[in-house]
Order: sequence, then structure tokens, then C-alpha cells
Amino acid sequence: MHLHRAISICLALLVCGCTVYMPAAEDPTSAPAPQRTSYREPAYSPQPQPHHASYAGPPPSAASDDKIQDDCTYKGVKLAGDVKFVDAFPDFEIKIVDAFPDINVKMVDAFPDNCGQWKKVDAFPDFTVKVVDAFSDFDVKYVDAFPGLP
Repeated sequence: MHLHRAISICLALLVCGCTVYMPAAEDPTSAPAPQRTSYREPAYSPQPQPHHASYAGPPPSAASDDKIQDDCTYKGVKLAGDVKFVDAFPDFEIKIVDAFPDINVKMVDAFPDNCGQWKKVDAFPDFTVKVVDAFSDFDVKYVDAFPGLP
């Protein structure tokens, strides 16, 4: 009866893909059976591996294009230069804030070459922005000194 049950358990374990460890018959003169220290990895891995055809790469990170980069670019556009404020089809939507900005902006009359220095123009802008109250691409604080990344 015990042999029949042991065989049934072994078959069930083999069907599910588990490794079966069957100790030898107990012999009082033999050394104890070694303990198993590792187990077989499951056949199914919930995370796709890089070599699989279904692997789509790592998840997108917040640092990719969702925030202003350390080189003062956003989505590949340098945030310095001539800017035109528009009502439709802007390059970026900005929100004017007093605290915790993504970039400090100083409006200048000439040579807007450094990060955060913007010159307002009506023609031939480097980029266009629209001021919004919510759901902006980034937040701007107007400053008189020290423009750029906070």
C-alpha cells in the first residue's frame, strides 16, 4: 500500500515538472543522505528574457523624456534662446509657478545663450510655448537672477 502511494506521489511530481529526490533504502551502516541545498527553477518565468522575441526592452524610465535633462534639454530641444508664446500647437505647455519649478527662466533682451535665458520673439523662434493651468510639460518660475535648473 505504501509503495503504491509513493509511486502516485512521484508521478504527480514528475507531471508538474518538480524534481523528485528518492533516498536510498535506509542502511544503518551507511552515512546519512546529503541534504538538498538548491531547487530547480520553475519552467515558467513571469518576466520575459531579453533573448525572447516578445521582449520589448526595459520599461520606459522617467528620466528619458519626462523631465528636463541635465544638459537643459527637454525632448531634444535646448531650453534657451528665442521663444514665442502661442495659443495653439505649441512645442511645450508650461505652467508658471512660484515654488518648486522644473526650470528657472530669466527673460532677456539679447543673447539668450545660457540655460533658462529666454528672449520673447514674434518670428523665427527656437521653440514655442503655451501657458496652461494644468497638465503642463514642465513648470517655470520667472527669476531676475540665476536662471537655469534649480
